[in-house]
Amino acid sequence: IPDSNVTEIMKSSFVLLHPSKREGFGLSMVEAACQGVPTILINYPENASVDLVIIEELVSQTPTVSELVGKLHRAYCNQRIYYEKYLANNSR
Repeated sequence: IPDSNVTEIMKSSFVLLHPSKREGFGLSMVEAACQGVPTILINYPENASVDLVIIEELVSQTPTVSELVGKLHRAYCNQRIYYEKYLANNSR
């Protein structure tokens, strides 16, 4: 989709839930971070994006619904803090 659509979607989002079992460069995570949106990842052995994580408490150690809901709740409650942190990092 066009970049403008991605930007609009990110502006209306408080988190990117990225349940990929196998991921390499983490480009979607980096793109979300540039828009001030944190990513929830699952710590699968072949998910290299976990190594790029900026907010460690949003990495789920299991794919269980209860843990993912907890991460979503944390991201929702702290969305302003995460947004400001990401934008501050992007301005460096």
